[in-house]
Amino acid sequence: MSLQRQVWLYIALFMVYTQGFWERIFKLPPDTSLIVELPIWVYLLLSAKTLFRPVPGSILVISYVFVSFLTGLINQSGLISWIKYIRFLLYFYLIFQTLWNSQITNEQWLSILRFFVFLIILQGIGSLFNIIVLKSRIEGQVGLMSSIGGTTASIFPLFVISLATVIFLFAHSPNRRINYYLILCVISSALVGYASLKRAVYFYVPVFVLLSLIISAIHLKPKVYFRKIIVIGVIIVCAIPFYIYGVKNSGGISDKISGDENLIEVVRKAVAYIEVYENLTTEKGYTGGRMTTTMRIVQKTTENTQIFFTGYGFGSVKEQRTLSSLGFVYGIVGITRDIVSGGWIIMILTILIISVVILRNRSTFYEFTQVLRFILLLIFLSTHLTYSSDFTVSLKITFSFAILCALINSPFHIDTLNELISGYFYTYNAHEHSNSR
Repeated sequence: MSLQRQVWLYIALFMVYTQGFWERIFKLPPDTSLIVELPIWVYLLLSAKTLFRPVPGSILVISYVFVSFLTGLINQSGLISWIKYIRFLLYFYLIFQTLWNSQITNEQWLSILRFFVFLIILQGIGSLFNIIVLKSRIEGQVGLMSSIGGTTASIFPLFVISLATVIFLFAHSPNRRINYYLILCVISSALVGYASLKRAVYFYVPVFVLLSLIISAIHLKPKVYFRKIIVIGVIIVCAIPFYIYGVKNSGGISDKISGDENLIEVVRKAVAYIEVYENLTTEKGYTGGRMTTTMRIVQKTTENTQIFFTGYGFGSVKEQRTLSSLGFVYGIVGITRDIVSGGWIIMILTILIISVVILRNRSTFYEFTQVLRFILLLIFLSTHLTYSSDFTVSLKITFSFAILCALINSPFHIDTLNELISGYFYTYNAHEHSNSR
């Protein structure tokens, strides 16, 4: 990768992960995407030569562009609405494509990974500034990333802490520098969730830490695994008071808690609150929770053949006529955004594109990278199906997915991957692992 391309990749990354900061400083309208998209255009223009080489998922992406364009013609969305709707998924795939096909040196890859760690820590610093200096916790302010982020404040900690768990389990014990970075990343992402008042982070993160532990146990030697699990157990025990404090002071749940409850009572009341919230229905019969809204949209769109295939139009998910027609006031997630906007085919193609990017491995097989792929896929599916449309409306999460998936899946980066794994992680493959047992 040329120095010029590398610099613009850093600029694009930096602007994506500091977008909210610039919006607040210069009092820009929330979600002013031009400050993010302009550096991406420059980077993609400089990377034009890599865009015409084969990459996994290209047929799906071409199909997505064609079907969505045709759908837009049928539901009369308009060219601008179509471009605005598909652009972030295309940015994600094109960034992945340029990184997949580029000749990137080992030093450049290490620099990219270090820069990403820096950006994670920067989010924690931004959140800490809000908490201590400004003495404010605002839902939607996600570190320095966003001023209207909302669900990003849950998905970002989920992503960082889940990957940190897997990396710690597979990392060689002598590599203490990695552990220090992981601790800083976990603390920073936890501060993002706490400062943003999000409830979901206190449910998704524990579940995915447990899933990471279970999945990694299948792939690690028992001696290695149990040594690491003891350390994680101590960390979890030490984190329990902070967890209780966070739940008690999260948005909505805090109103249902007196402050004298123990851990079990806090969790029980929090779960009860979430159950009511997810199944919320107004007096007029409109749904307001994610679960009920998803069920309502699935039911309504499968009753009408044209709506099933074309949806209501790109951008219609925010229009009052659509809300009234489907009978909901809140609760759109990733799949329902696609279903309402462009129909079921668009929704399925979106899931397939991101899944192929995560899973299609043309590089060396390692147990560690296999676990990473599975965790990334679970994060995507669980949040896209049940919680948020972050994967298709911004690059806050997908930019990092594009980088990681290109590194661990592309045949052009085998040497770098081999060096990273052999230098920092346990390197046995599936055959060696089964023999060790």
